[in-house]
Amino acid sequence: MITHDLLGNAVQHGGTTASVATGRRDVHTAVTVTEKGPGISTGNSAQIFAALLITRRDHFGTGMGLTIVTNLLQTHCGSATLTLVDPDTGAGVHTA
Repeated sequence: MITHDLLGNAVQHGGTTASVATGRRDVHTAVTVTEKGPGISTGNSAQIFAALLITRRDHFGTGMGLTIVTNLLQTHCGSATLTLVDPDTGAGVHTA
């Protein structure tokens, strides 16, 4: 569900292409999902994992996708961090 939500979010906000990279961090699997869309504004980047944050009103969304991802990761002693915070070159989410 975590990967599904991250990919869906990346495609919805970044266009048609999303990239996935995997690796290991201690005993955990690390996954990074990136997209090359319009990026995330500085104002939204500070609260990107907050509940009910809707950044695009022209697409269907509840604003709960990244909140659910974060809660699932925390349940399993994991975390999510925002990467590539540049309004012009897309964004990424790294989980571990």
